Amino acid sequence: MNKIDTEFKNRCFVVDSNDITVFTSDASLDDCTIEFNASADNLIINSMKMQRGEFKANKMLANFQFCKAHFDQVSFTGSFSGCDFGQWAKKHGDTGLLSECDFSNVDLLHHCRFFNCDLRKEKLPRWPHVTIKTNDKSLEKIAAISWPGDIGLLMNIIANVPQECSFVVINTQALVDELGGTLDELRVCFAEQMDLNN
Repeated sequence: MNKIDTEFKNRCFVVDSNDITVFTSDASLDDCTIEFNASADNLIINSMKMQRGEFKANKMLANFQFCKAHFDQVSFTGSFSGCDFGQWAKKHGDTGLLSECDFSNVDLLHHCRFFNCDLRKEKLPRWPHVTIKTNDKSLEKIAAISWPGDIGLLMNIIANVPQECSFVVINTQALVDELGGTLDELRVCFAEQMDLNN
C-alpha cells in the first residue's frame, strides 16, 4: 500500500494496478500531478486537499467518489464515468469541495454528478458534452423533450438525483453508443430546451 499522508509540492504520484494508493486526510498536494493508470479499486481518497496541479485519468476512472476530496484550481484530463465531485454533505459530511477546477480538456466526462458546486466557476467540456442543471426548471424541460430511443429513460434517472446535486455532465456520443439515436437528434433535442456547452 502506497500511503500519501503529508504535504507535497511539485510531485507526481502514479496510481497503477500493482498497488493501492491512499491519499489520507493529512495529504496536501500543491501543484502536484496524479496519474491514474489502474482501476478504481487501486485508489482511495480520504479528505485530501489538492491545490492547482493536474489529475490525469489515463485509464477510464469509473464510479468513483471524489466527494471526500478538496480540489481547488485543479485541472482534470482523461476519462471519467459515473464519478461524483464536490461536497455531498448528506453522504460524506463537509470534507469535499470543488472550486474553480478545469474539466475543459477531458476526453470523456459522462454521467458525472457535481454536488454543491457553482456552475459559473467550473470550466466544463463543450459539445458533445452537455451540462444539465438539476433545478426544477431544467428538470421540467427534460420531461418535456421527446427523446430518441431509450434515452428518455436515462434522462428520467438523471432527473432524480439527490437534492444536493447542482448539475450533471453527460457525453452525448456515449449516450448514442449506449442507447441508440444519433448525435444530430440529440443536438436538436437539447438545443430546443436547454443551453449547450458550445
